[in-house]
Amino acid sequence: MSDARAGPRSRLQLAAAIGDSPRHIAATATALGLALSPLPSVVQALAGAAAALALLACGARAHVALIALTMFVAAGAAGQARLHSIDADPLAVLPAGVPVALRGELVERPRPGSLGGSTMRLRVRAPGGARQLVEVRSRFAAPAGLSIGDGVVVRGSLARVSGSAGSPAARSYARYLLRNGVRRRVAARSVERSGTRRGGAFGFVDSIRRRSERALAIGLSPEPAALLRGMVLGGDDGIPEPTADAFRVAGLSHILAVSGQNVLLLVILVQAIATASGMGRRPRLAIAVALICVYVPLCGAQASVVRAGAMGLAGLAAMLASTPASRGYALLLGAIAVLGWNPRATADVGAQLSFAAVLGIVAFSRPLTRWLKRWPAWVAEGFAVTAGATLATAPLMAHHFGTFSAVSLAANVIGGPLIGPIVWLGSLAAAIGQLSAPLGALLNAPNGFLLGSLITLAHTAAAVPGAQLQVPSFGGLTLAALALPIVFAGLAANGLLPRLPAPTSLRSRRAPLLCAIAIAAATLAWLATPAPVRLPRPSIVFLDVGQGDATLLLGSNGCSALIDGGPPGRDLPARLARLGVRRLDMVLATHPQLDHDGGLGEIASAGRPAVRTFLDGGGNTTELRFDELRSRLAAAGVRSSAAIEGAGWTCGDLRVDLLGPRRQSPGAPPPADPNTRAAVTVVRAGPLRMLAAGDAESPQLLALALPPVDLLKVSHHGSADDGLPVVLSRIRPRVAAIGVGDDNHYGHPTAQALGALAGAGVSVFRTDRDGTIAVSAGPNGEIRVRRHIEGAS
Repeated sequence: MSDARAGPRSRLQLAAAIGDSPRHIAATATALGLALSPLPSVVQALAGAAAALALLACGARAHVALIALTMFVAAGAAGQARLHSIDADPLAVLPAGVPVALRGELVERPRPGSLGGSTMRLRVRAPGGARQLVEVRSRFAAPAGLSIGDGVVVRGSLARVSGSAGSPAARSYARYLLRNGVRRRVAARSVERSGTRRGGAFGFVDSIRRRSERALAIGLSPEPAALLRGMVLGGDDGIPEPTADAFRVAGLSHILAVSGQNVLLLVILVQAIATASGMGRRPRLAIAVALICVYVPLCGAQASVVRAGAMGLAGLAAMLASTPASRGYALLLGAIAVLGWNPRATADVGAQLSFAAVLGIVAFSRPLTRWLKRWPAWVAEGFAVTAGATLATAPLMAHHFGTFSAVSLAANVIGGPLIGPIVWLGSLAAAIGQLSAPLGALLNAPNGFLLGSLITLAHTAAAVPGAQLQVPSFGGLTLAALALPIVFAGLAANGLLPRLPAPTSLRSRRAPLLCAIAIAAATLAWLATPAPVRLPRPSIVFLDVGQGDATLLLGSNGCSALIDGGPPGRDLPARLARLGVRRLDMVLATHPQLDHDGGLGEIASAGRPAVRTFLDGGGNTTELRFDELRSRLAAAGVRSSAAIEGAGWTCGDLRVDLLGPRRQSPGAPPPADPNTRAAVTVVRAGPLRMLAAGDAESPQLLALALPPVDLLKVSHHGSADDGLPVVLSRIRPRVAAIGVGDDNHYGHPTAQALGALAGAGVSVFRTDRDGTIAVSAGPNGEIRVRRHIEGAS
């Protein structure tokens, strides 16, 4: 009898986790069928057959294997049907590039672009009456006050979203859009309100959201109001960039977006209040379900919000479950809900982080709370939830973003007592605001103090030296190696690992096994982690920073220099670290414009790489942003000099000579167009000679004594310039590089510029298509070009 009971467990050691019953196996098969539905049918069929045979080999009965196979096939068919709906493209009947006028409703708040434009997502009416999601990009700000559900008329040109063209970053973003059903993009010439709003159930939810937003804004200054709206309704629009950066560095950015962890934290707070009121388990679960059903549409009901609600509900059910099998079943149902909404969710970074956070909370919160039984209950539970989510998501954060917040655990534990009350008071204010916005706003007064404390905490944590650690890029093998010890720790913490038969003097018989696994995983991670990208020296590297310029100079004796830093938000310090740059002997800002100096501000703020010399091309600018850059570099002890005619810099076989501009008279007003005073340089990197002039064009260049060069950094991202052919005839370059953003709204590079370069016989490389470009000289004087330097792109 005992052998019969022990047999299946010896063949399937994790039966306690997934449940030794048909319902668990059927749920697992359903989740797998949905997850594999994007793959070709042949692959799905082979996977289903292999899974059924594996079940039989592990001792499952034939009818259980048949049930699993049936559920797998049915889920695969349902997933393909759902994908067909997501991938529908009724706008394909309209020719690409032809001017169109589309009417639709806003489905998420407009987001400002890095160079002053805006991006928004609409659900528009296609020919035939069908609806389709499109992304709208414009070179101008969106109409003020636009809210989700507002009607909009867009005029512009239509283009297909392609996941196979452009830089690695552009391809990654395009694939994200395609996964979420955005197959068309509009380059807008005008965006106007239509004066209408969507109706029906969505319109009713929109009205709830608008009343909530009004209530949450009364009596608060703009920054706390934007933070409160983000914490309660999702989204970080309106939060100043320095504050948003501080939240990211401190590991607190999850509270600005609706994630499974965020929903679960909100529900846990409600559960605590319900428990204190003496409610039983079922009423508590019913309250949580009702809360999520209201919260999800209130936050916009986008795919990420629906996913967060499903994972939050699954996590709650798992935490309330009394056995590991029931907790596993609840998480399986959550995975089925997420994959049923979008079978491609497994490839989405947000979905991965959301599932991992909830899994970490479920796996570690109870064991850690028991371990910390001497602590006050609310402190122990807050620490356990935060630690579980942080531990489970750390490998994914490092893999996808190349960073790890060293202060995240401490910041979340300290901020936990603030986050819960802020969300609760804000949610209550939004609910009361449905009746009276001023009445609901009475709760904003105490919330203002809590919000200010949270903002102070984020800035304080982000300012800690070493708060954000840069992690070398690594692949899936290293990710698995890093996750393996965490998985085994979770299994061990819940008693799901088999005990070793041999006695041991340690308190737990699992300890030797866990130690061996941890050592093996750490060794594998060390072996599999790639070294930083190695480039030949000397080299000139054109970094793919989108619509902007950033040129890295690498000398053979270890010297490094940077000309411009591109726009902000491109994680320039981390990318330079992956290229092995720990010090910048010189930084040159050619002129004060955001697409050239934004990344330099990030270097100055982060204090890495260390900068020795700053050639200042700002002249008499009154830009506060550029003045802040100067102040931070000066505070760090960086030597500074004006980037003007006759200035220069040398380090080993790197040399930079400035041909212009001339020095400005003190007190002279800055030019209306900063491009006209951009620094013009001749760069030598070993045998290579390059002309780099920022955004200065032929009217400025032709007034200078231009020498012949091997390489040209094309000015102003390849804009139209009638004098470019004359410039090319003087300098006679063999290779040209254009720093330009994928699908930018300026039309860069222009056909005129490309035609002039082609007519001069110049080989052209572009960061929007070729990613980060490295140029070096071969032994026989030939120019060698490497494209798509993935460690930096």
